[in-house]
Amino acid sequence: MSQQPSGWYDDPHDPNQLRYWDGVIWSDRTAPKRPANLDQSTIGSPPPAPPPRPYAGHAPGHDPRHGAGPGGRRPPQGPPPPWAGGDRGYYSIGQATTPDGQLLSGWWRRAGARIVDGILTTIISAIVAFPLVRDISALYSDWLQQVLQDAESGSTAMATVPSELLTKVALFGAVTFLVYGVWEVVLLAVFGTSPGRRLTGISVRLRERPGPLPWGASLVRFLIKEGGSLLGLIPVVGFLGNVFILLDSLFPLWDQNKQ
Repeated sequence: MSQQPSGWYDDPHDPNQLRYWDGVIWSDRTAPKRPANLDQSTIGSPPPAPPPRPYAGHAPGHDPRHGAGPGGRRPPQGPPPPWAGGDRGYYSIGQATTPDGQLLSGWWRRAGARIVDGILTTIISAIVAFPLVRDISALYSDWLQQVLQDAESGSTAMATVPSELLTKVALFGAVTFLVYGVWEVVLLAVFGTSPGRRLTGISVRLRERPGPLPWGASLVRFLIKEGGSLLGLIPVVGFLGNVFILLDSLFPLWDQNKQ
């Protein structure tokens, strides 16, 4: 995932000017890429060094104690101006980036985006499978009422969960998985982002190049991320699926590329 902070960047529509990126979209604020009379400007330049004191026995202005000529000093090297930063128009120090300089998203933005998308896809799944949700609610209410009646009668045995309830819950889980799969694969292949990611200001792309994911890469990414959910439905090995999901969710915290 990549995140580009707000600032002035090369205008994607006009290579001769800069345009302001507000962190989400391009604004209508522009500026010349190279200000007029920049070469003659002294703004931001260091003050001139005082003339060196003559060293005894040698010509004024030359000091043999240094090997860099008069004064023995080189002019200080400052960071390049924004328009000297290549295609990016900016530079980052000590932050993980893609090969073309896009900042990689932090863990909290990714987690927040996943929570938001999960809530939205659950709501969509409930609408799509409303009859199934209605049956689950009725069966669960009946089972819970039976448990309460047994407790009031002094019985210590808990009523068995109806197999029909378990079956319908599993079916709803499958519907939710399919809805989330279509949500992830289609949105990332078409737009490179989703409502949750847009809300947190991030997007998904290939590390080597910008733009939405290819369809194949989007599908493989989803299957790897959510494969643990399918394993969780299988007895015995289901525990390994849950461990995989946990490690996959936490891995960006210590991975160098935040993946």
